[in-house]
Amino acid sequence: MQGTRGRLHFHKLFNLTSLGLKDSGVHTDRIIREFLRIGAAIATRWIQMPRGILLLQMAPGRPDTGAMYLYDRHEQTFYMLGFDEADDNLTVEEFDALYAEYNLLRYLVEPGLVRAVTEKKTSLSPAVKPCRKLLTSLSISDVGRLIAGQGLFRCAGDRLTQFNLHSAGSA
Repeated sequence: MQGTRGRLHFHKLFNLTSLGLKDSGVHTDRIIREFLRIGAAIATRWIQMPRGILLLQMAPGRPDTGAMYLYDRHEQTFYMLGFDEADDNLTVEEFDALYAEYNLLRYLVEPGLVRAVTEKKTSLSPAVKPCRKLLTSLSISDVGRLIAGQGLFRCAGDRLTQFNLHSAGSA
């Protein structure tokens, strides 16, 4: 879908098996809390439907650091939502506007739509695909640190040109 920030993209992050968790359907809140713990973040928006959960995750005390994530309960997989234009450092107000504009509720009702979007060849430019592949090859710990805003990666073609993870006390 095309909107004010361009096309909506879904980037598959990881599944519960890679986190060492199981989704019995009863304790989904524990799964989301573990996801938030990995990113050292809080959920300022948490919209839950029988098949999907949408989160706005932020660094505590930093109201303009939001990123959107979808949890597909059937596939037990987390996705990061992105756009052609600026998609990081969202505020709650921006999330609310994007939720309505891009009709994100439909992906919570039927997360299978996410798989259809991510499988389309046109969903990502050819230059981004190899970089996405590199991102998904990172460890869960490294992805968590990236989600928490403690890292940066840049790609050029199929090469990772920069990957930095900051630790406490680093500049």
